[in-house]
Amino acid sequence: MVKKGRLAAAPLGNRASKRGCGAGDRLAAARALGWETIAAFVLDSDTGNLEAELIEIDENLCRAELTPAQRAAAIARRKQIWEALHPESGSICATLTGRGNVGFAADTAKAAGMTKQSITMWG
Repeated sequence: MVKKGRLAAAPLGNRASKRGCGAGDRLAAARALGWETIAAFVLDSDTGNLEAELIEIDENLCRAELTPAQRAAAIARRKQIWEALHPESGSICATLTGRGNVGFAADTAKAAGMTKQSITMWG
């Protein structure tokens, strides 16, 4: 955080959510650095636990320091969540699933700043 500063706003869970969104580590790091404020956004009260976990996974996938095993596990879990949130799409990795709907691999690639091919390879 010192070298690059805070690159993105930290997602914060809301009181209605049973799940935080992984911003605790960043908040603790900012406090340790003596920062008084950080950019953050609060998830809407209608954001479910699966959506909150998806946000947390996407944040982790954007980090370069994940090991190959951690990246594979995160993508596998993201696929489980994505399929639960998009039951109409089934278990597919296509870019388009018909009618312009984005498939798992394309959606994950966009969220993680990766290519669709790399998601397909990891997933």
